[in-house]
Amino acid sequence: MLDYIKTDQLLHFLSQFIAKMNRQFLSKKEDDSQTNLYFDPLQGAIISHWLETELGTIVFRLNLLDWSFDFVDSNFTLLDRIDLQTTKLSELEQFIIYGLEKLRLNAKGYSRKMHYQIPNYNHNDDCLKTVHPFHLEEWMTYRSLANNACYEVLGSLQRTREVRIWPHHFDTNIYFMLKNNVNLSFGLAMQDKHCPDPYFYASAFNSAGESIKVNPSQSSLLTGKWISSGDFNAAIFSLKELNNSHEDLLKSYIRSFLKIYLSLL
Repeated sequence: MLDYIKTDQLLHFLSQFIAKMNRQFLSKKEDDSQTNLYFDPLQGAIISHWLETELGTIVFRLNLLDWSFDFVDSNFTLLDRIDLQTTKLSELEQFIIYGLEKLRLNAKGYSRKMHYQIPNYNHNDDCLKTVHPFHLEEWMTYRSLANNACYEVLGSLQRTREVRIWPHHFDTNIYFMLKNNVNLSFGLAMQDKHCPDPYFYASAFNSAGESIKVNPSQSSLLTGKWISSGDFNAAIFSLKELNNSHEDLLKSYIRSFLKIYLSLL
């Protein structure tokens, strides 16, 4: 999983430029959701929200198929492109600002730091030139799986929510009311202090936003395991546990934690 983890880290870093573009054209929301992103398997891209600009409605995307940052209109017609294969990491933000100016869009303040911090991944300045398409394809496969898992949970429970990637921790996530006084957060997280590999997680919160801790001895999972670390209490399922029957294992994990969380008083 090392190559996937490294790709995850690079795309987390690059996605900050999309989060900045969201900030540039969208009003701030209380939950900070104006900054979030979506992995679109049809475009093969990590995309911004729809952005209303002087040029009309546009999307700023990280194109994983052509390895570029693109400005596209509402018909996905290309307006401008930054080729990442020929770009140094230290020059990238200036190229994006130049793209805004070239399209006569507001670039003032774009380079301001975000109000949150992400880890320092110590990427080499030429790292964009050495990304292998296979690693991007692998990342897209797992994030497509995450999208589908989120939509299956929503469909099973007949809820309507957007599946988004949060640029803060770069997790694919849904959050919604599961039942009275119980909210569910479910998604795919990066490798972090909670798990040595990327992992699916499901955690419950009460109406005050406090994490609900489940007793593992009384609530066994068919696959995955329970972890409890500070205010993070969750049923997790590592990507490393997946094999050729991954969808069966994943569905078993989802059915298992849903049954447990639905039984909470």
